[in-house]
Amino acid sequence: MGAHLLILLLGGCASSGATPAPPPAHWSVEEKDAVRLDVVAALIERGRYDLALKAITELRGDGMEGVDLDLLQAEALTGQGLYDEAIARLERVAPRGGAERLKLLGLAYFGKRDLERSIRAFKRAIRQAGRDERAELYNNLGFALASDGRHEEALDAYKEALILDPSLARARNNAGFSLAALGREEEARASFRAAAEAGGLEGKRSMAEAWYNLGVARQVAGDDSGAREAWLAAVNMDPEHARARAALDALAEENP
Repeated sequence: MGAHLLILLLGGCASSGATPAPPPAHWSVEEKDAVRLDVVAALIERGRYDLALKAITELRGDGMEGVDLDLLQAEALTGQGLYDEAIARLERVAPRGGAERLKLLGLAYFGKRDLERSIRAFKRAIRQAGRDERAELYNNLGFALASDGRHEEALDAYKEALILDPSLARARNNAGFSLAALGREEEARASFRAAAEAGGLEGKRSMAEAWYNLGVARQVAGDDSGAREAWLAAVNMDPEHARARAALDALAEENP
């Protein structure tokens, strides 16, 4: 891989007077390939999908192939919204990619709004995954179910995620939106607040975050008046809550 990608990843800059350190001569080919794959994974994690795909092209040009490279390429393609290309890549990997392939397949189908296939892929991934991976997969499954309007089933998935990882704030937050969609607003606000506390917010700030999210849920349901009431409650709890203030301003502009 070109040195420019490594420099960009590390946030460094080249110095014309510096002598670059030679690569460790004792590294095996497998170790060098693993490092190159780690660089690609880091680029994807930072949302630099364009650079990740460019790096993958360079690696293939150097003769590298394999399931790990295919999975990273599919993840980068999904990040760029190229869902059909990602799915085609993942289908070529089958069945060697295991739970990771199925998770990425679920995300790609979700991006295409093919929710039934997304749900099936996440369920299959859960059956194949280890315990440490299943909490996030249950959260993904819940989100796909909720997006399909199946909120009771989504809540069951979020419950499983939180049994496996009680600190998973995303699952608590997502559960709050499903509870709100079912009209269970007190439970929704409690879930939003628990998510805020799990994310490090305490006291009035966590309560404000709960009110803010409830406002978002009300607006999604078409209840602008209810959304305004919730966002005002958020600002009363935390006058510095920027997102609640911005939401109120936007609502005022839409409904002068």
